[in-house]
Amino acid sequence: MFFSGRENGAFLGNVAKTNPSTKHSNTHIMEALQKQLEDFTDELDKRTFRPLQKKTFLCSSKCCDDTKQSQEHFQRCIQQCTMEMQQKEATVNNELQVFQQKVQRCAQACNDKAQSFIESSGMETAQRKAMECIDSCASDYGKELAAIRKRVA
Repeated sequence: MFFSGRENGAFLGNVAKTNPSTKHSNTHIMEALQKQLEDFTDELDKRTFRPLQKKTFLCSSKCCDDTKQSQEHFQRCIQQCTMEMQQKEATVNNELQVFQQKVQRCAQACNDKAQSFIESSGMETAQRKAMECIDSCASDYGKELAAIRKRVA
């Protein structure tokens, strides 16, 4: 099945912690992105996947009603019924995986940039710069969720 909000939340919650030298974090924006993603996946489950699952079950049950058909015909019928659900799951999984990779790459780039501040400006400045950058990533990618919502609807 598609990524659940909990799995996405765990991922995004860890993005802000990719720099082990960060002792404190200002992750309010990252937490907001995590919440947006959890809300998105919850809405997707309720509005898209549950009705689609119901449609799949009803279609599959009709396949069982036709007892005069061969086993091969029955299997094809079941496969046809599940095709839409499988395609939707694949689309959503791909979109969310790409989204997560983008957020992770952005956060990693922030941490890489912050490393350069350690020697010149000290650890505190480096941590602050990393968190500001990560918050910027979260803010930018939070806007992208609306586009993903439209693509997978």
